[in-house]
Amino acid sequence: MAAEKGPVFRKYDPKQTLLLPPDLNEWLPENHLARFVAQVVDEHLDLKPLLDSYHNEAGGFPAFDPRLQLKVLLYGYCIGVASSRRMEKATYEDVATRWLAADQHPHFTTLARFRRKNLPLMDDLFHQVLELCREAGLVKLGRVALDGPKIKASASKHKSKTYQKIRKEEADLRRIAHDLLREAERVDEEEDRLYGPDKNPLLHPLPPDWKERLKELKEARTAIEERERKKGKSEPEAKTQHNFTDPESRIVKEGGNGGAWVQGYNAQAVVDAKSQVIVMAAITQENPDQAHLLPMIEEMERELGELPRTVLVDAGYFSETQIRAVEAKGVKVY
Repeated sequence: MAAEKGPVFRKYDPKQTLLLPPDLNEWLPENHLARFVAQVVDEHLDLKPLLDSYHNEAGGFPAFDPRLQLKVLLYGYCIGVASSRRMEKATYEDVATRWLAADQHPHFTTLARFRRKNLPLMDDLFHQVLELCREAGLVKLGRVALDGPKIKASASKHKSKTYQKIRKEEADLRRIAHDLLREAERVDEEEDRLYGPDKNPLLHPLPPDWKERLKELKEARTAIEERERKKGKSEPEAKTQHNFTDPESRIVKEGGNGGAWVQGYNAQAVVDAKSQVIVMAAITQENPDQAHLLPMIEEMERELGELPRTVLVDAGYFSETQIRAVEAKGVKVY
């Protein structure tokens, strides 16, 4: 008998060691926006004021190159990322950002401080980047279509702009640059309040005890399956619950129909009507009271060796089958 053939896949080994030094340049398409941002920063922006601001700083551990930080920030703003935490995360997970950072990973607080320190320069530099993006066709301010024979030159008249329109578009770009930088400041401040000024849960989304948590989830699933099997069910229903703090507890309803659903137990108590003494008590996991009338009477008979003449219960215990079974024992049910 021929062996059954399984599916054939390409080799996939996440732990495969690179045999040659990786070249980040090979990871990014030639026409990618990140390459344009890098070229603009390296060749078209006047960075002297920015670089000069580092010359007079006190010694210590070398700072990240300001060009690196500028590229990461500008690229992030160009694609709509305002959060410094998300930019730090992108230096690990986003190919374009990792390429811009040359596989270095400045902390989000470093990026945020760089932006705050150089905010006046950033306004102007970001505007220049947007202007160059627009001129290169990377920022679309409208689509132009031409038709007809009256073309006198290899240029569209729609590329000609009045001084007024040029000033307006320039002002619009400056406003966009200004608003995005202010939005970045607002987002960083909001995330500082949410996560703490030095924490970046976006970079490490898994909790430190995630392996233990995974083990707990597996144990909980097994417990639910085992519990349902004992009830004769082959598979648990989707809404079957398990509580990690108290696995034996269940969702039960407090009081009558208007009561709230709580995590707990259904407590049963039999009280002597004359003396008000509790003569029998039990804790159950089943929510409806109607299933507990006969079991409580039988338990009392076993424990006390006798049965009451009558038993008073509220409407929650109404079950014809249960009532008939109790009355068959000579006990009147009201």
